[in-house]
Amino acid sequence: MAFKFYDDVNDIVIDLNEIYNFVSNDIQGDAFDPFQLTGSNPDCEDESTNHFGDVADNTGVSELIIFSDSISNLEIGDQIGIFDMEGLISGGEECLDIIGEILVGYGEWTGSQLEVVAVSHIDFCDFNGPQLPGFIENNPIIVKIWDISEQIEYEAILTISQGSSDFQETSFVVISEIDSEEIYGCT
Repeated sequence: MAFKFYDDVNDIVIDLNEIYNFVSNDIQGDAFDPFQLTGSNPDCEDESTNHFGDVADNTGVSELIIFSDSISNLEIGDQIGIFDMEGLISGGEECLDIIGEILVGYGEWTGSQLEVVAVSHIDFCDFNGPQLPGFIENNPIIVKIWDISEQIEYEAILTISQGSSDFQETSFVVISEIDSEEIYGCT
């Protein structure tokens, strides 16, 4: 027997890697060691739904970034990444204090108001605890857009109608318009 998987999201059939030669009354796998099926769609390899990569894990401290439905120059499907260019990127018990560019929030434009939670860092090193990556309060909020139709990334110039252009824990920002600053082509 050969196995196939139907992906209803992409409307494709994927051939699975395993083949089983049927034997009467044979048992394959159990609850602790199941018979596993694997496969991949070659058209989807190395494809990510998020152009910007992985968002920092939720630390429980955050800031709400609201993209108003008044934004006129985004297309449905454009991806929005919220970055701290000097955020805390190290994590764990070592307390390494490594600072750098970190993705702290992500969303996809649907044509209506979009709320994105930006993740703040946590530093419990003074209490013999861990560090958790995220934005650092009072650092500038940087927004990058992945234009899905043009396949380009650009850093956005923000028009903020409420809140601050810097990260503020347990606060919110309303962005009413976005313009492009720099364009980075697809590679």
